[in-house]
Amino acid sequence: MVFAAGLYLTVLSTNEKPKWFSELLAGYALDNDESHREVGVHDATSGYYITRYSECDGAILVLKLTKDRHLIEGAGYNVPGFSKDASGKPLAERKFSNLKANPNVAIGDTMASVREHLGKPKRTELTGKRKQFTTLRYEWLTKEREGKVSYIQEYTFKANKLIEVEFCRSLGD
Repeated sequence: MVFAAGLYLTVLSTNEKPKWFSELLAGYALDNDESHREVGVHDATSGYYITRYSECDGAILVLKLTKDRHLIEGAGYNVPGFSKDASGKPLAERKFSNLKANPNVAIGDTMASVREHLGKPKRTELTGKRKQFTTLRYEWLTKEREGKVSYIQEYTFKANKLIEVEFCRSLGD
C-alpha cells in the first residue's frame, strides 16, 4: 500500500509505463527539479488555470489543470476578482501551448474518447453535491531510484466533456 493525497492505495507494481501515463499537462511537467518549480498560471483565453505544487516536504507532487477558482485559491493563489483575501500568491498570466493531458487527450474530449485512448481506469467515481461530475482514476506503482513511486491521474467530466485533469506523484517507502 502507498499513501497518496490522503488515500491508501493498492496498485500493481511494475516498471513498465502504462498506456495512459504522461508527465506533461498543458505543456507543464510533473516534476520538481531546479527548472520545474511551484507554479500558478492563468490562461485568459481558455479560462483555465494550472498549478504545480508539492506537499509533505516534496513527497507528493501535484499538477492540476482546472477552471475551478476555489481549487486554485485553496492551493494558495490569489484569484483576481474572486479571492476575498489578497494574501495569496499571485498567478502568472500566460497563454497555454495546449490543453492536452496526453498526445490524444485534451480538455473538451468525451469520456468515450478518453477511455478509448487511455484504456480502462482503475476506478470511476461520481462526485459533486449532485453527483454531476464523473472522474476516471488511473493508478500505477513503480520502483525507482527513490524507492516506490505512485502515479495517479484523474480525468473529471461534466456533461460528458473533460473539464479537469490532475496528475499526482507520491514517493513511498
